[in-house]
Amino acid sequence: MDIQWASYMQPLSYQLAHTTTLRQAARYFSSQKVHVVVIVERGRVVGILESEQILAHIDELERLVSDIMQPVQTIGIEKVSLEQAFPVVVENHQHQQIGLLTKDVMHVLMKDFMERYGLEKRAFAMTLQHAYEGIVVVDSNGVIVEFNDAYSRFTGVPHANAIGRHVTEIIENTQMHVVVKTGIAERNQQQLINGQEMRVHRLPLIQKGVTIGAIGFLMFEEITKIYNVYDQMHQNNLLQQSSHMKDTLHTHERDLIIQVLKEHGGNKVKAAEALGIHRTTLYQKLKKLHIEQGE
Repeated sequence: MDIQWASYMQPLSYQLAHTTTLRQAARYFSSQKVHVVVIVERGRVVGILESEQILAHIDELERLVSDIMQPVQTIGIEKVSLEQAFPVVVENHQHQQIGLLTKDVMHVLMKDFMERYGLEKRAFAMTLQHAYEGIVVVDSNGVIVEFNDAYSRFTGVPHANAIGRHVTEIIENTQMHVVVKTGIAERNQQQLINGQEMRVHRLPLIQKGVTIGAIGFLMFEEITKIYNVYDQMHQNNLLQQSSHMKDTLHTHERDLIIQVLKEHGGNKVKAAEALGIHRTTLYQKLKKLHIEQGE
């Protein structure tokens, strides 16, 4: 976890000399409307004082702040880590004290991490469900934890029925559970699914040197194959909502043609060759799918 500690430091703006009395400190807290100040001796921060500590010694207001302050160590910013005790004063490479990390920093860090994780998880979920490829994610035991709409439509297995099941129960001839055990990626593999030879990628998910799962991609190699898959599924009565699937395939075909045209600078001859179709067929599809030049 790469933490920018400087973003979590409090400035050393509010200071009291170590010879200050608690009465004087109480007045300072009230005037500055702060809850924590640093205690300074000979120009260096040696401790911190919180308003609650003054309240705990309300009958001893003539005592010095140095008597009840919490001593703090100073540490270089490059050495700060999650394993150490807080609070600490942080110094730069010139040994200048530049900020304070209080005991609350862990709570703030965790809050920020959870918000960031939530955003990343939502972004991943959106990407997963809008991908044209079939995507499946399994944990270290080969149990499915993610199963996107494309894979669900292709296999005919509802998303809810796939989650929590072992991948071998849902996907024919899969090797995802093997990739989890070996930690070795398998790219451009042929896999027979629903009577169709499909191209798949299987990649291990590795964290700190340990394989924690795997992600698999079911690739539709070309437009004609997508339609062949559709026809085969239709004949086998594996597709109940054929109109919805047909619309999805048309959308995929349109987006793919536009992408290939852009890659070839609008050259229809080269685009047709890349798509594996005759240029006359491409012209027909441009008209049928309402694709205009420069789109």
